[in-house]
Amino acid sequence: MSTKPFDKEAAHGWKAVMERIKRLRSEGETLEVIGKKLGVSKAAVSRWLSENLGGEKNSFGDMVRYAKTLGITPAEMFGEKVAQPSAFDQQVAHELNENIRLAGYSIKDVANMTGVSQKRLDRIVGGQELPTPEELFIVCKSIDLNPAILLNKAAELANIEINREAQQTQKSA
Repeated sequence: MSTKPFDKEAAHGWKAVMERIKRLRSEGETLEVIGKKLGVSKAAVSRWLSENLGGEKNSFGDMVRYAKTLGITPAEMFGEKVAQPSAFDQQVAHELNENIRLAGYSIKDVANMTGVSQKRLDRIVGGQELPTPEELFIVCKSIDLNPAILLNKAAELANIEINREAQQTQKSA
């Protein structure tokens, strides 16, 4: 049992770390792989999961290091609201997915060609995560698509959707 006082801010961070670990497990990552990523034993990860704990004996620095390794943003760590993807972001994801399909590739093919993990690409084309500019560029180039064309089409479709929503809101008022 820890003698440390409860730290509300650290609790948010540890909750985010634990949620990401649970997500990795649900995606098939082993305790050993997660432990290696974090620099801890698989037994430690197992204990954290079974007791639903993470930071009872670790420092704040450990938590920050784990969060960084797991790709957790500061906003997620400290319980701030994370912005939802915009209509434009959703259209970029949709257009990217559609163009990969039209080029005759699977997500796995594109992952192999680009070095972007298949899990990450699945989340990007599913609209759950935004691609970095570099990821968007290399994925577009791998399927022989000019990124500007994809972005312009997504912007056009997003504006159509935004305008439709605005018109419906005006009609309701």
